[in-house]
Amino acid sequence: MMRVRLKFRRLIYTGTAVFLTFLMMFAIALPVSAAGKKVKLSETQMVLVQYSRKKLKLKRAKGKVKWKSGNKKVAAVSSGGRVRAKEPGTCQITAKNQGKVYVCMVTVEPLALSAATLTVKKGSTALLQLNNPDIQASWSSSDPKVATVDQTGKVTAVGSGSCVIRAVYKDSTLSCRLTVPSETVKKTGKDISLVLAGSSSMAMWSSAAAAFSPCRIINSAESGTLVVQWLNWVQERIVRHAPSAVVLYVGSNDLGDGAATDATGEKNAENTVELIKKIRVSLPATTIFYVGVNPCWARKNAWTAIEKSNMIMKQYCGTQANMYYIDIASYFKAPDGTPDQTLFADQLHPNAAGYAIWAQVVAGTVKRVMGVS
Repeated sequence: MMRVRLKFRRLIYTGTAVFLTFLMMFAIALPVSAAGKKVKLSETQMVLVQYSRKKLKLKRAKGKVKWKSGNKKVAAVSSGGRVRAKEPGTCQITAKNQGKVYVCMVTVEPLALSAATLTVKKGSTALLQLNNPDIQASWSSSDPKVATVDQTGKVTAVGSGSCVIRAVYKDSTLSCRLTVPSETVKKTGKDISLVLAGSSSMAMWSSAAAAFSPCRIINSAESGTLVVQWLNWVQERIVRHAPSAVVLYVGSNDLGDGAATDATGEKNAENTVELIKKIRVSLPATTIFYVGVNPCWARKNAWTAIEKSNMIMKQYCGTQANMYYIDIASYFKAPDGTPDQTLFADQLHPNAAGYAIWAQVVAGTVKRVMGVS
């Protein structure tokens, strides 16, 4: 009988031990499964344009959340977490919940116009835009005889001269100097200015001035650059020169040598179209020439992507007013259809013979369109 009792007790002790072991394993595993459910802010960094609003959320918070701004002059926050950008600068927005504080760094960028200067031909229009589309500014022209502006920012050139277009919202007054050129002055070749923009093949065109003569050129191109970089350089390197025409050679570096990290033909064309549209906003009457990407042996693995990008860009330019696609690739092909190595200095950039073709095809097309012999 005693032996039976002992066995029974052993079974109870063993079962209890197994049960406790299970509980301990469950307790250890519990924090791991709950790790993905920590309380956290929906954003820890936020960039807002002046006067814009955006809501912050403290995810999985329990109980009341207390919101606070570290600098109410820069950004304010409501009791519900809605952040309101006020003045340019940076500040912390904090959320306090159950004794813990969660921080979001907020940067407020100033309200700005899409262009500081514009040149618009008489009878033409241009659109000025604020970088905060959610607000309604009050628009005005300092001289309606030169140009008028409606309350959407659409500018109409009326007569020759210059004026200031202003957009006013609360304490911010933004200005754009607009020029309407006189139609009475007949331009000669020397009056036509061209901005050359893009990457190394354009930057290294040392004979460009002679090729485009008698037009005046400003070569703003820079070796190794990408389309996305030029999106940030439009005002500084193109618009401020107020050119008669812009000649673009961009996209070759974006497509690269066909690596997985390089842009596809479709993406390259998309970025290039975005760049052209940005130029067009500030220079609505300026002629734009896009030179298709030239295939070369250094970029052999990207030939298919280059062909795709060029095809899309040719189609796009054909649908746009005052815009021209220049096919340079066809003139650099050997009889077998591959790039002619005798026209390249280093399997990437044109040599003297190659730039002679650029002079004939690129400069020749630009001068013909611009009415310069």
